Amino acid sequence: MFWLVIIGILVGCLLPLQPLINAKLSHGTGLPVFAALVNFAGGAVLLFSLFIAMGFQWPEVKKLSSVPWYAYLGGLLGCIFVISGIYLVPRLGATVFFVALLTGQLGVSLLVDHYSLLGAPENSLSLARIMGVGLVGMGLFFIYK
Repeated sequence: MFWLVIIGILVGCLLPLQPLINAKLSHGTGLPVFAALVNFAGGAVLLFSLFIAMGFQWPEVKKLSSVPWYAYLGGLLGCIFVISGIYLVPRLGATVFFVALLTGQLGVSLLVDHYSLLGAPENSLSLARIMGVGLVGMGLFFIYK
């Protein structure tokens, strides 16, 4: 299972590149929303190609309607990430942007785990977990300064 952690790290290595690439397109065209559109269009082409190549079938309407409404918000959240990266990375730098994201992710993750939100396994708050996230927040402060 450790190889899954390695894959996660490698994918994480790609994340700082995405907003920089999108910001370059935004700067070159003068259209930040166009850069985000190109980002998602490229992703849609790749996903559609994988969907077809792997022989998946479109889900039935009954299955689509049985999913909670908020399960369809993932793309919207991804769009917020992409557009914020286009605007913030050129102004803050990749490190500050991603440590800020990490701080927010970890803070909300503590709540998600503690309250078992959206079906996450319960993992109660502890002083050590709170301090760990607090240390990341302090790191953000020092990196930003």
